Amino acid sequence: MDKVHWSVGVLPETDQSVRPYLLEKAVKQAKSAASDLNDSDLAALIDEAVLWAREY
Repeated sequence: MDKVHWSVGVLPETDQSVRPYLLEKAVKQAKSAASDLNDSDLAALIDEAVLWAREY
């Protein structure tokens, strides 16, 4: 499936209101996706994410 990326400008007040909601939703999705991982697999996934984040 092809994806289209949008850029949307919003007021700072809207950004401050929406950002916590999006973060909470992302955390719930991440917890759900990782719920079946054992400790070593989860640690490896976290290490991979940290390495990725350091590159950007």
